[in-house]
Amino acid sequence: MPNVTINGETFTAQTGERLVDPGRRNGAHIGFFCDGRGICQTCACRVVKGNDQLSEPNEVERIWLSQAQLDAGERLACQTQITGAGAIEIETRAEDMRNQLSAALRGDLSGVRVDVATLGSMALGFPVNLARTLPHAASRLPNLEGINAYFSDVFRVLGRMTAGGAKRDGEDKA
Repeated sequence: MPNVTINGETFTAQTGERLVDPGRRNGAHIGFFCDGRGICQTCACRVVKGNDQLSEPNEVERIWLSQAQLDAGERLACQTQITGAGAIEIETRAEDMRNQLSAALRGDLSGVRVDVATLGSMALGFPVNLARTLPHAASRLPNLEGINAYFSDVFRVLGRMTAGGAKRDGEDKA
């Protein structure tokens, strides 16, 4: 059974799951605003370890991420499937941004950085990329069970973020 470490916290996963799944199940700080349709980019992450345990980038990832970003290990966790049983470690863009904001609010600007190239490509490419992604997103129409799970996940993640990231009993049941 694979282990996935998300922002320094390790969870169990199943082969065939997407990277976002163990994060959602356990309330890890990973974005999933579009509920896994590959539209919002909030689940963007950097694979630190275990890229060989993951699926190849799919068409949706290639729409949103440049080849340079893919080469640097960036992936969309809602599109990336776990294919092997080895250890995987990722750092999420959402957690990186939260850490930078916390540092800035404390007055420590030494670790705050602005990736102008990424921000620019996201802003300029968004309308075109959104239009190119919609056919893929439409294949995953929302249902009542999915909407309920989405809001449950959102509240669980917010609870963990405000509680200092403390893992709750029974959250990591794969």
